Amino acid sequence: MEKETKNSNVNKNIQNDLLQEYTCAICLLLLVEPIRTECNHNFCFYCFEEMKDSHLWSQTFKCPLCRESLDKEKINEIDLNLEAKIIELFPKEYLEKFKALEKSKKLNSSLFKIRIIFGNTHSLIIEGNNKNDDNRHKWKMFLKLEGIKDEGKFIEKVEFKLHPTFTDNLIEMKKAPFEFSRIGWGIFNIPIKIVRKPLLNLEPTELSHFFSFEQNIKSDVKIIKIDKSLIERHNLI
Repeated sequence: MEKETKNSNVNKNIQNDLLQEYTCAICLLLLVEPIRTECNHNFCFYCFEEMKDSHLWSQTFKCPLCRESLDKEKINEIDLNLEAKIIELFPKEYLEKFKALEKSKKLNSSLFKIRIIFGNTHSLIIEGNNKNDDNRHKWKMFLKLEGIKDEGKFIEKVEFKLHPTFTDNLIEMKKAPFEFSRIGWGIFNIPIKIVRKPLLNLEPTELSHFFSFEQNIKSDVKIIKIDKSLIERHNLI
């Protein structure tokens, strides 16, 4: 009896080790419809596509595991051999995850994705001897939407809250382009609130951007999903 228990525990440990080996690093569940990256890491096809959609750069982005730069266009095929092996090892778990993903795909098909791109640019405008002069720095804060043909039909206003040391630290903009410039230097966080048109009956989207003066441009991206029927009804695409 004791021997059977030990064998059972050994088999369970082997099964758990195998399950970890075939786990998606994005959803942390069993790989389903697995893809293999150029850096030899595996992810669920659906998880990877969602990550690509939410990434700012049009062509390249970094592997979530090793941070190696990847080409989006080179990773779009399911590794059928790996998939067959996973199904053989974990048939029940694979079917359960597959059904759950199909449900998510169906739900997502009724949603419209809008990419909100926001950040700041930075440049030196005075080439003087005093490199510590704060007035040498010119920056611009910006926010734009991808996927909406007329931002004015979608956005009621965008609010940017600057550091309290600014005289007018609440910037409210009611039409595109949603951007403004200042001269000076400072490291602080900027809360952003996007208020949608009242007729859309949608809650505001709140974002946060930490200023960067170490590069010419620093951008972030936020994906929001909205019912397609709402978007189509108001002719936003």
